[in-house]
Amino acid sequence: MKDPKITASIVLDSYCETGKGSSRLITVQTTSPKFLDAEIEKHRMISSNSSSSRAMPTAQQIENTFEDPYVPQDVRRPEKGMQGYERIDDDEHETFSYNTLAMARRVVSAIRVGGYECLYHKQHINRYLEPFSIQSKVLTANLSAFEAMLKLRLSKYADPAVQSWAKAIREALDNSQPTIRNEDEWHLPYLNSEEEVELHTDVARMVSAARCARVSYRNEGKEYNLEKEVTFANRLLKDYHMSPFEHQASPLGFNILEAWPKGMTALSRSGDPLSGNFKDWIQFRQLVG
Repeated sequence: MKDPKITASIVLDSYCETGKGSSRLITVQTTSPKFLDAEIEKHRMISSNSSSSRAMPTAQQIENTFEDPYVPQDVRRPEKGMQGYERIDDDEHETFSYNTLAMARRVVSAIRVGGYECLYHKQHINRYLEPFSIQSKVLTANLSAFEAMLKLRLSKYADPAVQSWAKAIREALDNSQPTIRNEDEWHLPYLNSEEEVELHTDVARMVSAARCARVSYRNEGKEYNLEKEVTFANRLLKDYHMSPFEHQASPLGFNILEAWPKGMTALSRSGDPLSGNFKDWIQFRQLVG
């Protein structure tokens, strides 16, 4: 059952030639209910950044929760065990949706009546709105890491919302065509083709990192101040917020055993070169962290 609020799209799909064939690195952007975040973050070979409850203004979160809270589309009847199998029918789902909306509005009412929005910082109050919230995420990994994740999350034993999220990624991957990257070329999410050509590599990597950090605020077609983005990226480095620098990468090349390149961190048991959690690609974080 498709959930219209759970989506996935390819941001950038790259591949490089290796001594064993080719290696594919993919960046995906998804939307999904916030309560799935803990499950998604268990996949440690996938780098990620997410929209944060600490960053979103409470007034906006309250409005979103009051007007359009997340309501699961696939709801099961109660039974023993972690997984329900029998779906409720359409009439029951209509009642479930009505009651979920009422529940969300009661939470909003409690926050408003208590004056919490004025008394306490959003990093506290927004937590109570998370069960009804939608989160944007940017995910970057080797194709093999995505495939390993999908084996688990497409299972009928997974939470129905997780299954919807995994199906959306599966469809996006199946319809994506990668672009070849040669040595010294970079996988740079959220840069357009003109920026890839015109910007110096040092600037381009920082701009990409800044945009990955701001995944929930990226607007297609909007012009951004490059100088401010580089300044923001430098501030992230200074404060040791390193995850946005995990999405940019460059092919490791063929002669890794002759001269271990900067940024390469290990060899796998099968002899594959690793840079952080990426195989066959130098991860930008390993050059700046």
